[in-house]
Amino acid sequence: MTMKKRMNRPGRFLAALGLIGTAAVAVPAWGAAPVVAAGAAASAGAAGGAENAFFSQRSLTLEMALDLAHSVLAACRDAGWQVSVAVVDRGGNLQTVLRDSRAGARTTDAAIGKAYTALSYRTSSQEMAELTQAGLDPSGMRFVPGSLHVGGGERIWARGENVGAVGVAGAPTPADDVQCVTGGLEEFTIHLDLAS
Repeated sequence: MTMKKRMNRPGRFLAALGLIGTAAVAVPAWGAAPVVAAGAAASAGAAGGAENAFFSQRSLTLEMALDLAHSVLAACRDAGWQVSVAVVDRGGNLQTVLRDSRAGARTTDAAIGKAYTALSYRTSSQEMAELTQAGLDPSGMRFVPGSLHVGGGERIWARGENVGAVGVAGAPTPADDVQCVTGGLEEFTIHLDLAS
C-alpha cells in the first residue's frame, strides 16, 4: 500500500474551514476500502480560509419587530384606522403580526404579502404596484406566490442595511396604508436611532 493524501470534495471544504484536519490515507489495491492512517492538524492556510468562508449580517430581533409593529399600529390608530401590521426579517420569515380589534379578517394576509413584496423586490410595495401594472413587461411578477403589489409595504433600514420589511393593510385606501406605515416606521427609526 502506498501512503498519499487523498480527501473528497466535502472533506477538502471542511479542512479549508479549519473544521477538520487533513489526513493521510492509505490507498490499498483496487476495490478495497481506503484506511485513514493519521489525522494531521489543519494547515495555517486552512485557518485563513475559515476567516473568509462566512459573512455576518444584521437582522431584526423579535423585540425590535414587536416594537416596530406597535409603532406602526399606533400611527394608524392616530389616523383613525383599524389595520393589521406584519413584520418580516431580512430572510422574509414572518416575525410578528398585529391585527387591531376591528381590522378585517383578510388584512393579516394582505399585510404579510405587502411586507414580503417590499423585502423580496428591495423596494416599496407601492413602487412594485406601479412597475407591474397590466400591459407592462414585468406585470407577470404580480402572480408570484405570496407577494402583493399594493401600497403599504416598506423595507426596514438600519445602519445602512436592509434588515426586514413591514406591511400594513386595512386603511381605507392603499395610499392611507402607505401614510401610516411610513409614519410609524419613521417614528420607530428616530426613536431607536437606526436611521442611516
